[in-house]
Amino acid sequence: MKPYEQCATRLENRGAHPPTREYVDMLVEGIQKAGVEACWHSAVDGDSRALFPSKVYPNCHPQANFESFHYLLRRLHEIGRPVLSWYSLNHSIGLVETHPDWQMLPMQGNGLPAVPEAQSDNARRYCCINSPYGELLPKFAVEIVREVGFDGIWFDGSSFATAGNKCPGCLCNYCRQKFHRDTGLELPDKPDFESHAFRVWINWRYDCLMTAWKQVTDAVLAVKPEATICFNNYRRRRSDTPPWATGIPMRRLGWDVTMSGELDGQPLQGDFQMKMYRAYECKRGVESWMPLCDHWNCWVPDIDPLPIEQAAVAAAAAGGVACCGIGVQPALVAGTLGAMQQAAVPLMPYLGGRQVEYAAIWASQQTQDFRGLINSNYWDEYHGANELCLQAHVPSAIVFDDHVRDGCLAQYPMLLAGNAACIDAQQVKQLRRYVENGGVLVACADFGLCDEFGRVYEKPPLDEFLGITQRQTGRGTATLEIADAKLARACGQWVTFRGAHWVAQAGTAVKRLADVIDRQSGSWDGVEDGRASDPRYPGLWFCRRGKGVVVYTGVNLFVAYILGPTQHLLRFFRALVMRFAQPAITLDGPLCVTMNVREAADGAWMVHLHNAPGSVYRYPAAANYVSGELLSIRRLKLRVRDGGVRRAVSALSGREFRVGRAGRTVSIPLLDRNDVLCLERG
Repeated sequence: MKPYEQCATRLENRGAHPPTREYVDMLVEGIQKAGVEACWHSAVDGDSRALFPSKVYPNCHPQANFESFHYLLRRLHEIGRPVLSWYSLNHSIGLVETHPDWQMLPMQGNGLPAVPEAQSDNARRYCCINSPYGELLPKFAVEIVREVGFDGIWFDGSSFATAGNKCPGCLCNYCRQKFHRDTGLELPDKPDFESHAFRVWINWRYDCLMTAWKQVTDAVLAVKPEATICFNNYRRRRSDTPPWATGIPMRRLGWDVTMSGELDGQPLQGDFQMKMYRAYECKRGVESWMPLCDHWNCWVPDIDPLPIEQAAVAAAAAGGVACCGIGVQPALVAGTLGAMQQAAVPLMPYLGGRQVEYAAIWASQQTQDFRGLINSNYWDEYHGANELCLQAHVPSAIVFDDHVRDGCLAQYPMLLAGNAACIDAQQVKQLRRYVENGGVLVACADFGLCDEFGRVYEKPPLDEFLGITQRQTGRGTATLEIADAKLARACGQWVTFRGAHWVAQAGTAVKRLADVIDRQSGSWDGVEDGRASDPRYPGLWFCRRGKGVVVYTGVNLFVAYILGPTQHLLRFFRALVMRFAQPAITLDGPLCVTMNVREAADGAWMVHLHNAPGSVYRYPAAANYVSGELLSIRRLKLRVRDGGVRRAVSALSGREFRVGRAGRTVSIPLLDRNDVLCLERG
């Protein structure tokens, strides 16, 4: 039987009661018909009440039995399918019924949503991991894999929050005592960013939740080393909850688990999510779930296969797997599941390998958490940087605060630090070292203004390094007026940005590339209202530090690209970054074609090309995902900086492509949906 992490398609099923034989037979028939390779089921009901006679958790389901699950697992194992149990990590209604004092008490007030009534959300099912529940959870997980026989556990709701992860926990007595014991502080009762204790509490919750995750992982792998543990990561682009509310940090873990997530019904966000989850450095790979449903509010059998295929390809191109839930009989959607299977299976041998690095996008948790009250669009910051890299056809990856703090940047020629406002003393030291050793640092707007808790520095420690002598908040709309001839040839003389910006003054040692016009009128330079021309300020410059370069602009390049993705801005970005660091490989082609490149063990480069058109938008204005048609793309060209490509062959079809002089170019006459080019290098 193939291990779960090697399976191309993974199907979620849940049950409100132990599975019947008829249900299991129907499930097996549908899975075989579609070709789906792995399955989740559930050893618990929706409230995490055990569907088997647990010796760890009380108040099991009235129909609890082992026989149903033994039949389920035997039938699925007979057809070679691994089966994980769904389980919501912070749920156990049976324990709350027995131990009401273990219930999670979420923080409220100051903008946090109210906890829904128990009737609508069943709020009683949430348990606090700092109560004795945290000691029972690993034991229950061991029961699921050892006594029931599941091949692992997919932890949904793996957060430290209630009500769909919107209401952060917890204010129970166990948390109050532990917080005081660990920090010497009193636990705050509501959000208050003026309070040092509240800021400490945010980081303390991250450590508490990761302790719970690690204890469960260690307990399960101790009794079943081959078991698969997946944690559903709720750190993603959402606007209805603060980024810190889930209690899930962005940090390197390096554990023997799978990092999972959710695509929010937007298939092409798989590219960004796989990169972000890979930054956790977990050893069993990455995946992201999506509902197999065009309508989201209800499960239906009439599913358009194109968005599902595109999700599978987008995830695989960035090194992960798209999984799904259906809510109907698998046989009814076997055609769509089969299309997903056919799209994903050929790509599985090419998920791994060393990333061919270029631009690291700094996704800063401390900036999200402690600068978010002032500027809440930090997910747009990271997604915008990734979109610019994808559409400029240069490789990119995600790094976290601890990558920067620990100096793990040397493999990246460029760090897109963007609007990372909150920087600690160790990160300041490592950023200086990174640039002086030859790296390129691209910084925007309020970069480096605050310490790691969001407290504004009296004198920002990197301003002098960046060439900044003074800066203040811009008042109007920012337009860069390009002064550098090479940049102007690439993108034109002006590039206008939506969103907030800074007006900065530069020192004498910088090389000015553009001025910023802080426009406070709808007309251009007073043409319509008879005003004098708007003043110009330094808007974009660079300066050399040691062997490297720092680039600073007061406009926020990356949020601006999500808000207003113009061709001028894209061409500006591509010309700017390639001026200071040439990528090892890039692509000539339309915006809709994305490129990811990894190096195989034999040194060959595996180039994933994905035709991802606007019919399945990454950032749609309305529907979750939109149907459409896929049109073939012609006359693409790969450019390899150092040449040396001897041969270029499609890993999917075996077709060979023409290699140009000195092995510096590869011509691709036609791309349908996707391909993987194997570049043999000399």
